[in-house]
Amino acid sequence: MASKRTDHSTDSTSNTGKARKRKTIPASDVGVTLTISKKALKEVDRIQEETIKAAQEVQKFSWR
Repeated sequence: MASKRTDHSTDSTSNTGKARKRKTIPASDVGVTLTISKKALKEVDRIQEETIKAAQEVQKFSWR
């Protein structure tokens, strides 16, 4: 017998049988600080630059 899949992408949970809304709390409000390594930051910068260049190429092509 096939089991029914539960969609976990919704904003409500049903742990108690009753749906309740999840509340998003900014990390800064609970005193959490996220850090990123210099290597990872360089990789993010590289990906952003490549994305911008690719978007510019697409834009050039669409103007032709």
